[in-house]
Amino acid sequence: MPLGPTGSPAKARAPRRRGLLRALALALALASGASAGPASAAPAPPGEPHALAPYSGTEYGINIQSLVNTALAGDTATVDRLLDRMREMRLQTARLSLLWPWTEPQRGRHAPAVLDRLVAGLAKRRIRAELIIDSAPAWVVPPNCVHGVIGYAMPTDLGAYRAYLRWAIDRYGPGGSFWKANPGLDASLAPRWLEVWNEPNDPSRWCGRVDAGQYARMLRATLDAVQERTPTVRVALGGPTNHWGANETSPTSAVAIQYFLRDVAAADPRLLERVDGFSLHPYGWHGVQGSGEAVLTDVTAYRELLMGMGIAPWVPILATETGVTTPPGYIDGVYRDHASQEPQRSAMIRRGAELGTRNDCAVAAWQPHTLVTSGTVPNRSLTMSEDAYQRLVREQFFGFLGGSGSGYALEPTALAFRDFIVAANGVPRQPHCLARLRQTGVLGPLRSAHPDWFAADGSLVTSPPAVAIARSAEVEAQAVARIRGARLRLTARGRVVVGVRCLGRCRVTIRDARRKRLATRVGTCGRLSCRVTVRLGARASARVRRARTAKVAVRVAAGPWVRAQLRVAR
Repeated sequence: MPLGPTGSPAKARAPRRRGLLRALALALALASGASAGPASAAPAPPGEPHALAPYSGTEYGINIQSLVNTALAGDTATVDRLLDRMREMRLQTARLSLLWPWTEPQRGRHAPAVLDRLVAGLAKRRIRAELIIDSAPAWVVPPNCVHGVIGYAMPTDLGAYRAYLRWAIDRYGPGGSFWKANPGLDASLAPRWLEVWNEPNDPSRWCGRVDAGQYARMLRATLDAVQERTPTVRVALGGPTNHWGANETSPTSAVAIQYFLRDVAAADPRLLERVDGFSLHPYGWHGVQGSGEAVLTDVTAYRELLMGMGIAPWVPILATETGVTTPPGYIDGVYRDHASQEPQRSAMIRRGAELGTRNDCAVAAWQPHTLVTSGTVPNRSLTMSEDAYQRLVREQFFGFLGGSGSGYALEPTALAFRDFIVAANGVPRQPHCLARLRQTGVLGPLRSAHPDWFAADGSLVTSPPAVAIARSAEVEAQAVARIRGARLRLTARGRVVVGVRCLGRCRVTIRDARRKRLATRVGTCGRLSCRVTVRLGARASARVRRARTAKVAVRVAAGPWVRAQLRVAR
């Protein structure tokens, strides 16, 4: 189960929190004029808002690519055996592809049988599937970017992409048709995260040069489609390949993480503010020559990068790939086979998980790569380059389980990871990200620019104050009491300007006397207060004017609804 929230920041912020409680109690204020408010409070696009995704601890899972391939091959006995091994490892989540090429092989025709079996098999073992959209069907990508049924390129038809996501959320999201059709499964295990593409800064995922602008358009399409359907499934930026070097200009080279995020932000300046989490692949070193400290360096550097781009320290990082591979070969002049490297790999996996999650970096997911691989050295084709062949060999020795000959037994690495998951709650957190900010000299400027990111004792705040406040029953009572009887004016042009106090997102909904929804607007407040302008259509405006009243409801972040009467200005 997820770990509990850290205690020290909450205690240290108690005096400041009371001030925010008083501020939020003024949930709605009388609007005076047609202005939509200050430019700094520009609203996000319409749609269902996401609750802020506060970091409350890490969920531990694993990648399951081989299991998915086995399911696609129809080997249900092996699938069940692998799922049982996952339960033995005490895993909480699994990174599962949405399998778009297989679940929608033709436009509008869905075939969810394999995905249904995987989600159900995981849920039966108390494991949540966390989803990733990582490939597209052949009919939605250029013909030269197709291998079999899989399109290795971003979809060119974003309308079809949005339609597929709506179908997937309606089926597998909270309260979706899959859970209604399977009442014996625990519906609370519905996916909470959707990751958008795998390693989008790597040209091998593009069928050509990396295009941050196209990725930004796809990310926006994802946010719009998911927010339209549910406020509880959160969207994560796809985990970039672990490259921190100089900005490469070669079309065959991965774009360094910092430059890729910069280019995405440049293509759509307000986009990253809407993203609920940021995935990362903190491999450190790939082989046993590396260390858990190298993994920690990846995590802390990523948090520093995000904070430098204005992303708050409580916005979660999701480590959706990490791991160590142990192919046979010479290490320090000594030939080592896979088995002889297992003790070192086990120690690295445990140390990496401990340093990577038991810290102040708000790492919400830790999913090593991968459940099972072949564990054998593959043959080399005549056309394969040496570099490509070595990558292929390394990929065969990431698995946490033994091969089929061992009955997929838990390797020592799997046992070490299981033991860490069981003991993780008792491992104290260390301020590694704060130490990184101090070491690199950015702590002072960040503290000056964003004082709300730091607790009174100087530690990083890893839970957004607004969410903690909005979930308080005391605040709900205060807010409802204060706005009761408030009158908001409907202007001649059908605009309703609602004054809101919140941190993060607020949703304003207007309904007529018969509770028919007339309009919804999502506002994002970067400060304590902003104004959200809701524009009614001509018919909706006329309906309110005839009735001379309507209901206005506002949801602040993940907290309570607060309501007021809307009356036509006399």
